[in-house]
Amino acid sequence: MLCTSAGVQALAVPPAHHSKKLAYRNMIKPITFILVVVSLLASTAQAQREPEKYAILVAVDDYQQPAMNIPKLEYTVADAKAIGAKLQASGYRVDYLLNEEATREKILQKLNGLRTRSKNAKGIVFVGLFGHGTEIEATSISYYCPYDAKLVSVLNAQGGKGTGKQENDPDTMVSIDAVLAAFTDALASDRVLIADCCRFDRNAVRGRAVGSNLKLSDLPANTNVVLSCSSQQKAYEHSSYQVAGDTFAGHGAFSKCFLEAMSRHSQMGSIVQEVKPAVTALVNTTKSESDPSQTPRALLADIVDLRLKIDSQSTIPPPTAKKETSESLITNTLGMQLKLIPAGEFLMGSTETKADLERMGISLYEGFGMSAEQPQHRVKISRNFYMGVHEVTLNQFLQYYNADKVNHKTDAEKDGKGGSGSDGTNFEQKRSYVAWNTGWNQPVKDYMNHPVVNVSWNDAVSFCEWLTETERAAGRITRQQEYRLPSEAQWEYACRGGSRLSKLFSFGNNGEDFVRNGNVRDAAYAKELGDEYMEPISGNDGYVFSSPVGTFQANGFGLYDMHGNVWEWCEDVYDAKIYGQRSSVTTDPVVFSEGSLRVLRGGGWSDAPVFCRSAYRNGDAPDNRSDFLGFRVSLSSVQ
Repeated sequence: MLCTSAGVQALAVPPAHHSKKLAYRNMIKPITFILVVVSLLASTAQAQREPEKYAILVAVDDYQQPAMNIPKLEYTVADAKAIGAKLQASGYRVDYLLNEEATREKILQKLNGLRTRSKNAKGIVFVGLFGHGTEIEATSISYYCPYDAKLVSVLNAQGGKGTGKQENDPDTMVSIDAVLAAFTDALASDRVLIADCCRFDRNAVRGRAVGSNLKLSDLPANTNVVLSCSSQQKAYEHSSYQVAGDTFAGHGAFSKCFLEAMSRHSQMGSIVQEVKPAVTALVNTTKSESDPSQTPRALLADIVDLRLKIDSQSTIPPPTAKKETSESLITNTLGMQLKLIPAGEFLMGSTETKADLERMGISLYEGFGMSAEQPQHRVKISRNFYMGVHEVTLNQFLQYYNADKVNHKTDAEKDGKGGSGSDGTNFEQKRSYVAWNTGWNQPVKDYMNHPVVNVSWNDAVSFCEWLTETERAAGRITRQQEYRLPSEAQWEYACRGGSRLSKLFSFGNNGEDFVRNGNVRDAAYAKELGDEYMEPISGNDGYVFSSPVGTFQANGFGLYDMHGNVWEWCEDVYDAKIYGQRSSVTTDPVVFSEGSLRVLRGGGWSDAPVFCRSAYRNGDAPDNRSDFLGFRVSLSSVQ
């Protein structure tokens, strides 16, 4: 028996899935202006002539019009060259436009050239602009000032030019809108825009920062934006802002912190997490008390990995990082990696209606319900915890099973009914189907790095208990720590990857992006199995059944396969009405009330995107098992 999000339903004869599958398969319904644009180029083809990593870096510190050099910029070219050197060390091809080469025409030519570049799904385009920037008050449009930017006198109320003020002529500058449009036309799959645009604004009394009016809705799909300062602020540069190992006389505060973060992180989310507090702390050491501070502003709707070569020997500490008493990434005796997830608050559940999902291109099925995932409410995770980077693999599970085949016998074996699988023609429950044999996962040696399946909630809990005892005996964890299934709240918090945005998936709202972000029901699945029960995505993620763990992109916390691949058991009893009983901020909720079902999250390889959303809830009997049910572990302090 399983349930839908509309509530618990006993389904003796659930809806047909497709001609080759038995019904039980679907019981789970399931800013001086640094502008950095990173784009993973879309691809439909084989290897391209273009390099996989390409950067355009534009910098001006000596403008053509003398008035544009007041105040004089000192370190913009240094910023561009230093960041360029970091990129080159990671295999980027870097093209520079510096000072007199950085004209409006040449910048636009470079941007327009991205529209005609060879498309490569594995490629990255990085564009950085360093120099003056401004925002036009009347239009709220933000601009980068190229080498040939012009200042014009501002008209007074009577139309004369006696105000004494000058503003940049927008016709001589490059707008952020033009940059975003170029990348939209280029059909890039992932983009990052970093703007450090506030070192110069002749009318700074307005208190505007470049990009202060930019909203997520303004951005192309799969785009990250980071602005070097917030509204009412400006960006700073100083001779003391130096980076160990380079030869430049100084940097902008944002550039220095960005450069140092690039030595430790590759994902933009991690870079931003370090850079934001570091910039504020650095600026406060040099600015006067009367000057505004500087705090970068981030709009991170998606996950982008710059694919940088991280210096594991880097001794540069994060400027504001507190001394950690725990490692951020640990590996246990099974070779299982676990990532430290920081305490925090998030919005649990969803606010969308079925009509909203359909408008967003998410296909539904007749009878689909959402009541169990609403109302959305605030949840506090009060303590750090570790979460498995990957789902538990067959190899890891067999280490547990082989350690004691009597006491570690699975539920599929105990009742003699087996699990589920396929003989190539029919999906069915059969005695011979167990964790190491689903029919389709043969030869088993080729599936050892796939998630284990045909494991019940009971099996998963037993695994965690054994792993706790094993790790304690080996001195790897303390008596105050234990492995367990994550609570449902921990699971959703970890799934969202640290994003404060209420998105359908950790990577955005577009179900078609699963081709890069998770193993779900796709075109290859539908072609192979002839399944019409749920509409697949149009793309091909490369796998009909399960995929090796870690095949797709990680989320903001560095966790893989939180969407799709296999459903994951959680610790809680499933209660379809529990959200309606919570108010204000709920701290560390775990449902232990009486109930016959246990929580399942994340969707699996046979599910459409609607069932793989971060907020989607489901449940099943604790002894049920299937070839799309698996789990991952957490490591927490004993309460």
